[in-house]
Amino acid sequence: MLYKCNEGLLRGQYYRLVTACTLHGGPIHLLCNTLSLNNIGPQCEKYFGRKRFACVLAVAGVGGSLASWWLSPVPSLGASGAIFGLIGAWSIFLYENQGVLGKESANAGLRALAQTIGLNILIGATIPGIDQAGHLGGLLAGAAAGYLFGPRLDMHFQPFSGQVLLLDRPIISLPR
Repeated sequence: MLYKCNEGLLRGQYYRLVTACTLHGGPIHLLCNTLSLNNIGPQCEKYFGRKRFACVLAVAGVGGSLASWWLSPVPSLGASGAIFGLIGAWSIFLYENQGVLGKESANAGLRALAQTIGLNILIGATIPGIDQAGHLGGLLAGAAAGYLFGPRLDMHFQPFSGQVLLLDRPIISLPR
């Protein structure tokens, strides 16, 4: 079995931290995660680029699985921890790049993300079997990944040409 199972993890089956992120409990679970990924994924990938986007998904997925292991004895599976990680990374992106994106636009995006998080907390509190620990772990891991290697946009004026360059200066640059 490949789902997150605390007993298996305690026996050294650490692959479950990754494989659980690729499984789903049925068609409705898969559909919800697919729609959620479709809502936030393209925008994140556009600004983060494929490599950083994939890294955020991986870090957040494993972060969600780790939080679930530490905080929830219940077996779990699904990509929602990784998707919550995109929400965390995108939140950091909007906050850190307000100067380039515009404060009003960034704040509108942050409010929308806060509503999404709040709605998901409410859904998770009312529907049995939703792994809130995995969601929280993914959100925090994604936010950390977004902070460390997410885009940090900076406008740089070129005095001789009159051009304005948009530079990306993350705290940690991923290898090419």
